[in-house]
Amino acid sequence: FLLALFFFILTCNIVGLFPMMDVQYLGSGIMGSELQWAFFGGTATNNLAVTAALAVVCFVIIQVHAFRELGIKGWLGHLTGGAPLYLLPIMLPVELMGMLIKPSALAVRLFANMVAGHTLMAMLALFGKMAYGGLGVGGLLGISAISIVAGVAIGFLELFVAFLQAFIFMFLTAVF
Repeated sequence: FLLALFFFILTCNIVGLFPMMDVQYLGSGIMGSELQWAFFGGTATNNLAVTAALAVVCFVIIQVHAFRELGIKGWLGHLTGGAPLYLLPIMLPVELMGMLIKPSALAVRLFANMVAGHTLMAMLALFGKMAYGGLGVGGLLGISAISIVAGVAIGFLELFVAFLQAFIFMFLTAVF
């Protein structure tokens, strides 16, 4: 399960690095259409619903594994941490919330990192267009050269983040 999870997230992240959506937008503008349609493209982990579904699956797998390994009595004992009985009304809600928050944090972390990286890449790509409006052709060439170099550097950083986020999601699922 962990390897499948890692490679699924990694594949989604790497496929999202290819600008398929942008090419479709450009194609629709060339053909004279005023509507901007994109049928495929982007990263799936850039969608909160996808990362939330991954978190739900991980939560279920974690709980099933805990029941299989510990049994119900062991699971309840682990849930209470061996606390005295008078602390159970406090311990149980806190531990149950913790069980739900951990996978949710995984989902939000993956989603936020993918959105942040793609937003940064989009802003770097728009610097040339913004410079053209205020600085003319000279500014366009100068700022575009800088934004291309920065875009390539950020592209390599995005590739590293794609691997890192897949590993972190898989590793923290294993720890939980």
